[in-house]
Amino acid sequence: MGTSSSAQRLKLRLNEMAADNPRCGGVFCSTCGGYAGVIPNMLTQEDIILVNDVLAELTLDQPDEVAPWEELLGVINQSSTTEMVIRSLESYDKSDLRAIDGALYKASKLSYQDSAIHNAVFALAVSVIPTALDKLDRSLIETLILTLNQALIPAELLDAAVDIAETDRQMARVLYNKLRNDDPRVRSIYERGS
Repeated sequence: MGTSSSAQRLKLRLNEMAADNPRCGGVFCSTCGGYAGVIPNMLTQEDIILVNDVLAELTLDQPDEVAPWEELLGVINQSSTTEMVIRSLESYDKSDLRAIDGALYKASKLSYQDSAIHNAVFALAVSVIPTALDKLDRSLIETLILTLNQALIPAELLDAAVDIAETDRQMARVLYNKLRNDDPRVRSIYERGS
């Protein structure tokens, strides 16, 4: 899908505001406050209408439409961002593992902003665990490990990830970064250098 004219206009407008108010480059920054600390206060009513229009037509499958401003849209209009993410998550065919994998990854990056997004991500993640294990889909298993809260990772999913990590350095790194203090197998695999 090509970039919509609304999304192009919004991206251009946000880029202009960023150029007029230089920061370190991040949407969020603990040093300078990032663009999230300055751009929302500069928006006109016309800009806010444009944000709402873009969020009404945007889906998680359109990552470049407003990049790198996706997270900023959640600051500007959290409820419409939440609606967009949930609408997108509900639209996926559960048998399309590549689409589900990508959607979970993208949505999880926004889930810290709203508990409804977090709950929708969790529900979708839990619903595809059996398929991920049945198909032994390495990418989806990795995304599930990254997406789920440590305490909520089912033992079967963790066992499958550990088995994969024996020969897959990326999976070993993911497990080490997330679970090294909770599962001794993870530290051992990583230290052996799978």
